[in-house]
Amino acid sequence: MRCSLCNSCLDSHTHLFFNCNYAERIWSALKRKIFATDLPLNWEDLVNAMATRFKNRNIRSVVSKIVFGAGVYYIWQERKKRHFTSEKRPAEDLLETILESVKTRLMSIRVINSPHVNNVAKEWDIKFHNVHSSKTMLNTVQ
Repeated sequence: MRCSLCNSCLDSHTHLFFNCNYAERIWSALKRKIFATDLPLNWEDLVNAMATRFKNRNIRSVVSKIVFGAGVYYIWQERKKRHFTSEKRPAEDLLETILESVKTRLMSIRVINSPHVNNVAKEWDIKFHNVHSSKTMLNTVQ
């Protein structure tokens, strides 16, 4: 069976997520958005890199995990949509959908006010709705 996204290669997870021209355009843009252009482009190495590099709960790690999850989810959804219907979205439209989904998710997370959080808000052009001071967060945990 041919890849539903590019119609040029055999369908496989490795091709779909890393070798397909369609998916590669999306991953390249997402990696630039999270300042991680050096992430590998094969499944096992990428998962290991994500687990190692983004194991913290800091805002950059959280954003990177959300972006990674959204990328996988929406690329898979696009594959399914193309496989079972005749609907096709250009990569740019799918990328915009992914970015909007990430923004929506980011606005719902609980964050501690910090310069890093403020930088992420500017980079993503969002306003966090659950911003707390570190003192408030400590009081709610106890």
